[in-house]
Amino acid sequence: MCGRYVLDAKPEKIYQKYHIDTSKQSEKINFEPMFNIFPSSLLPVITWKNEFNIEIMKWGMMLNLGKNSYQLINTRRESLIEKPIFLKIFLHQRCLIPATGFYEWKTEGKNKTPYKLWLKNIELFSFAGIYNILVDTENKLFKNFSIITTMPNDLVEKVHNRMPVIFDEEQEKIWLEENSTFEQLSKIINPFPSREMEMEQVVSFDNKNK
Repeated sequence: MCGRYVLDAKPEKIYQKYHIDTSKQSEKINFEPMFNIFPSSLLPVITWKNEFNIEIMKWGMMLNLGKNSYQLINTRRESLIEKPIFLKIFLHQRCLIPATGFYEWKTEGKNKTPYKLWLKNIELFSFAGIYNILVDTENKLFKNFSIITTMPNDLVEKVHNRMPVIFDEEQEKIWLEENSTFEQLSKIINPFPSREMEMEQVVSFDNKNK
């Protein structure tokens, strides 16, 4: 799974990466670099409306607003392509989540050791994501997202049995393109090459953003 990640980048860098024309944004999005992002945070997400667009959404996708609803901070690749409940979202509500790194924990007995992982040659990259839009009884919109996870590559496997799906630039465009087919999308949600990633153990931290 991916339960924490890093976005050590200012808005200007994200606008530049995704070629976002800020003059077309309905409102200016401001946020500070974040080094320990946790679920339920409000975060920048990239969607597509004839071009890349940036929105703020809550991390933790809800399928409904009922009493038994719960937040999906991650959605397994296998569930995404096999379970009918995700089909509409998979085909029509995909997004990219900007990141500069993420954390995984290695469990040894009762001890859990955190590790930070990042890409060697790409400072700012994208997780694959899906999102949902819910409307409450007062017609208030709730936009929330989930990070897609897959089997780990050789590097991540040393500490965890899942990892977030990470895209290169070509895959980012395929993921957001409205006309991408189920087959095209299914082919790109795979482990990122371990040779292009790095990892280091970090000191333990609490649940607060640092």
